[in-house]
Amino acid sequence: MLVPDESAWAGELVPIAPVPGSVSMFVVGVNDNNVVTGSYTTADGQRHGFFGTIDGNYQTFDYPTGLTIGRSVDNDGYIVGSANPSDGHIYGEPFLRAPDGTMTTITRNGAVVDGLAQGLRDNGRFMGEDWTYRKNFRHLRVLGFYGNGSEYGKELLLPFHTDKVRPRGFNKHGDVVGLFHDKKVGDTPAFLIRDGVATAIRFPDPQAFYTYFEEITDKGRIAGFWTDYTQMNAMGVFVYDERKEAFDSFDVPHTSYLSAQGINSADVVAVTADDSAYLYCMHKAGCPQSADAVEVKERWISARDTVQRLPCKQGCTAPAKTSREPQPDTSDIRSAVANDPVSRFELGIVRHR
Repeated sequence: MLVPDESAWAGELVPIAPVPGSVSMFVVGVNDNNVVTGSYTTADGQRHGFFGTIDGNYQTFDYPTGLTIGRSVDNDGYIVGSANPSDGHIYGEPFLRAPDGTMTTITRNGAVVDGLAQGLRDNGRFMGEDWTYRKNFRHLRVLGFYGNGSEYGKELLLPFHTDKVRPRGFNKHGDVVGLFHDKKVGDTPAFLIRDGVATAIRFPDPQAFYTYFEEITDKGRIAGFWTDYTQMNAMGVFVYDERKEAFDSFDVPHTSYLSAQGINSADVVAVTADDSAYLYCMHKAGCPQSADAVEVKERWISARDTVQRLPCKQGCTAPAKTSREPQPDTSDIRSAVANDPVSRFELGIVRHR
């Protein structure tokens, strides 16, 4: 169901200055000061992390394993992100970067987590995902967890039939958002946990196979995007309003690849479109001024026919296991992944988002 309001000022797209020397950039997080973080690619194909203000006043950084992506930045300048995997891992190495540049690897009981970290709050807490591969090589398994500082905390559970739980953000009320693999349907919807109830939500487009909920504000607005099965063709960006149970879907003109991942308390969203980046502002208040801003109109789409709710058990949490499941040899894992199209998508494309 489409619920348009063509007369309303829904927001603006404000261009973000490219990182000097970059050929493309990818913005993921934005804090309440409109400081952004993400990654940029140079002409030699290397990918580096960056953060700063959208006028181009950036600082860059690299995690030792390379392919560095800043995924969330809090109001004090701390950043969580991910980089190339090490130690026989297959997905990535999550890290915490302090304002003085110190970088700490995120661990569980002293062992490096294989995954990513996102949704950093000013109290040092964040959400993360830890990737494992079962010894029979049948499929990947992803554990969602709450992090604190640089440590793995409680595990996040969902009451759905799933083997991949991928939390991305939470707010001060304890609401958690992310995505998960639905083993019954076979697709990957978004999820929202609120007041002890888990809700699965799909973007209402017949081509939507993946629905990403990336970050949530204290008012219940969620930045995200959707893609088709290939994750390369049909896709769109949105802000989901939990109270309206509707998507504010918006367009970036003349682009093919789109993602929206970070959102701050003023409903300012970090958007990547092809090789460029923008802030999408839902309101004039808090929106950076720019002569190159592009106004967009509201296009609200109801999600009420796509939601599924189930009560959580034990608050959708469980104590973290004392040790990570033993992993088979990395070469065997990669061989198994090469013969599994779903795993190839998960490790080849989603890892960088």
